[in-house]
Amino acid sequence: MLSALVVIVAIAFSSFCSYLKSRSLFHNIAEAKSSGFPYLVIPFSPFALPWTLAQPLLAPLLNSLPSSWTQPWLSYFPCRLSIRRVH
Repeated sequence: MLSALVVIVAIAFSSFCSYLKSRSLFHNIAEAKSSGFPYLVIPFSPFALPWTLAQPLLAPLLNSLPSSWTQPWLSYFPCRLSIRRVH
């Protein structure tokens, strides 16, 4: 009984967090559109710690995807960008 409750609370919490992130994203996109400046929505930040740690594994995988999926944003993620900018 307790484990079912924990699972339900975890699902509810993750759903709520996803809702907040999505709402924030759509609000920021609307703000960018109203500003008139060009903008680009990318799936993750090249300076975030998860990307920095996973970059050696994910960069070759992303480069192997069809360019129609990655063409607009992958050019903003050159290999080891975050490491090169720090040093």
